[in-house]
Amino acid sequence: MKIIKHSLTPTWVIFTLIFIVSAVLRLYKLQEFAIFLGDQGRDAIIIKRIATFEHLTAIGAPSSIGQVFLGPFYYYLVAPFLPLFHYHPVGLTFAVAFYSLFGIILSFIIIKKEVNSVTAILFSTLLTFSSVNIDLARYSWNPNLLPVFAFFTLYFWYKTLTLSRWYYPLLFGILFSCSFQLHHLALLLAIPICISIVIHLKRNKFSRKVAEDIGISVIGFGLFSAPLILFDLKNHFLNTLNLIKTFTQGGIITDSTGHTSIINRLLETVTALSRHILNFSIPSPAAVLLFLLFSIGSIFFYKKIKNEFIRICILNSIAFPLAFGLLNSGRFPHYYATMYYSIFLVVAYMLSFLLKGKILGKLIVYTVLVSYIALNAVSYYYFYREPNNQMRDAETIANSIIPHIKKTPFQLVPLPITVTDGNVRYFLEIKNHRPLDVDSPVEGEELYVMCFNDDPCKIFGNPQWQIAAFKNQKVDTMWKSSHVTIYKLVHAK
Repeated sequence: MKIIKHSLTPTWVIFTLIFIVSAVLRLYKLQEFAIFLGDQGRDAIIIKRIATFEHLTAIGAPSSIGQVFLGPFYYYLVAPFLPLFHYHPVGLTFAVAFYSLFGIILSFIIIKKEVNSVTAILFSTLLTFSSVNIDLARYSWNPNLLPVFAFFTLYFWYKTLTLSRWYYPLLFGILFSCSFQLHHLALLLAIPICISIVIHLKRNKFSRKVAEDIGISVIGFGLFSAPLILFDLKNHFLNTLNLIKTFTQGGIITDSTGHTSIINRLLETVTALSRHILNFSIPSPAAVLLFLLFSIGSIFFYKKIKNEFIRICILNSIAFPLAFGLLNSGRFPHYYATMYYSIFLVVAYMLSFLLKGKILGKLIVYTVLVSYIALNAVSYYYFYREPNNQMRDAETIANSIIPHIKKTPFQLVPLPITVTDGNVRYFLEIKNHRPLDVDSPVEGEELYVMCFNDDPCKIFGNPQWQIAAFKNQKVDTMWKSSHVTIYKLVHAK
């Protein structure tokens, strides 16, 4: 009875309604709109082999940096969902949505306990309607769960600083490792962590407890990073050296803009941040002004409040954009994943103070929330657009190839070479028609060329190495499936 009575308090009733909206926005027509292209297919193949115990990989996906690999944590985290969905890749998409929704529940409980109920409700509202966080929750990709894990990394760091329990630094180290394996930019969490420990040591001085907490944190990080560490040892520290090179020589270059000045990069960082959060492009001067007002307000609260968790989130909200601004990189939504929860918590905390005021304060809060929801709602495309059905199309293409397979082994090649075919390969594999690996030196008995261009593909004389190496080639047959023209090549006798 006490549990039922507790769950019917106004706070929990409001949160339940908010959570229902969160679930609808993240699960509605999930399979029809989920992204399932070559990269997702490549990951699905690796995860399927983990789920069937065929191959337990020690490294994760290659990052956009090149020659730098993420850890395998994401693969193992979502692997149980694949057999639950009979190995249909929608299981991996649902896994991301599930963990994202679980993150909303757990973060609400934590904020309600550590801060207050009003801040928890406001935080949940901001997170629920955030189009960028909704988009991250609606398809399978390793950075998409970083907002959740980065937030709980900071939470257990806060617990490590404030309470003497051995398991808090252990959980902090583990979660920091998990975050780092989801995306390398999680390394920037070290900035607010280091700043907060320096402030902590100025107040409390260095002690045996601090040394023990650091040691336990390192153990937790090392344990969960062990596969990646072993990979690095085996490959002459390839990952570590390339990662250091990336961060010390101008950053993660993933766009074509080249190196720009630090001032321009900072402007781009702040402008993109406001665009991702508000789902609205505002001029750079306005974005800078907004960030300055937020920073000044945050610093004011930092000095006034005694809540260490809010303080750490303030440090992360300000330090991450400034540090990221030093890197020469694209400003993609997932690059900001480590700070979304932090900035929402700080904003929610500020708004909670306005709600305590008179009518004007309440009016400001309601205006901010309504405007924020309206701006983000424009991007809830799954309510009004036609589905992309990428999973269905990949399966359709695979099904069209299977009846033509007469000899094995066979190889699959996409054209143009910029297109990846992991999505089609995945469906072929789960239907017991596994093609040769992409980089296999073995020459197949049959070669299937998928042409994604509207114009006819140049098959004979094509420089693509798998086509060029296919001896005495002749086109046995061709057909169209979905939006792809498929050529079956065999060896001429």
